Amino acid sequence: MDTMMPTHGKSQLLPDHAAAWALDGLGIDSGGLDSATPVRLRRLHDPASPGTRWPLKDDLWLWFGAQTGSQADLAACLSDAERDRAARFRFAQDRWSYTSAHAGLRQLLGRLLDEAPHRITLHTLPGGKPGLCPVRYTARRAAALQFSISHSRGLVAVAVSGSPVGVDVEPIRPLADMEHMIARFMAPGVLTAFRAMRSPQDRMALFYRNWTLGEALVKAMGEVIGEGFGHFAFTPSDPALLTAIPPLWGPVERWRLGQIEVGAESRARAA
Repeated sequence: MDTMMPTHGKSQLLPDHAAAWALDGLGIDSGGLDSATPVRLRRLHDPASPGTRWPLKDDLWLWFGAQTGSQADLAACLSDAERDRAARFRFAQDRWSYTSAHAGLRQLLGRLLDEAPHRITLHTLPGGKPGLCPVRYTARRAAALQFSISHSRGLVAVAVSGSPVGVDVEPIRPLADMEHMIARFMAPGVLTAFRAMRSPQDRMALFYRNWTLGEALVKAMGEVIGEGFGHFAFTPSDPALLTAIPPLWGPVERWRLGQIEVGAESRARAA
């Protein structure tokens, strides 16, 4: 199994980040849905490292990239439209995060498709999620290679699977309006648990657990949830499981979830 480390240059200290992934388990199990069915999780040390075998429905490949290396080398992997988009970011850190996430995805897809990264044709699904262009690669092949990206200042993530997948990464930092955000966007039980906690660290952990799991789940669905994650509820501790979800995307056993904490020296702990 590959280990998680920065792709470009030497390892460097990273801010603490929280990450989560969600995988659609519909169709993984032959004998009915079972949220305990394991996902074959593989962490890639380089986006070009998986080989040419495509991931299966119960495979999940994750790559995390730290802020190192030449942005010019990364930009060479992008399409013309992506390079134009990256150039419009005002701050260098935001240009890096956008460029690195999209370059990492294209390097990984290039290996699987045996194609130059910048030549891969992507399109945007109705909910805003990226996908392979079905006109060029056929609808069957496009459906068989699913992916998601997330980028923050200092760390980016790419997830690839044979099933619909979502990934989210967020820097862990105190926010003055955490309680307000929980009340507005999350399930009522989260606010109750948040107010009962005395430790600031425990409060932040609860907030980012629910936030990243909610973001990853929405990305896997390929939907835009304007009202937030108030209809989703997760277990308050490991293992990460859904306890409530709207009927349209249920049952809860349909979804596989996981969390990863990325520490100061590119260390990760899978929950």
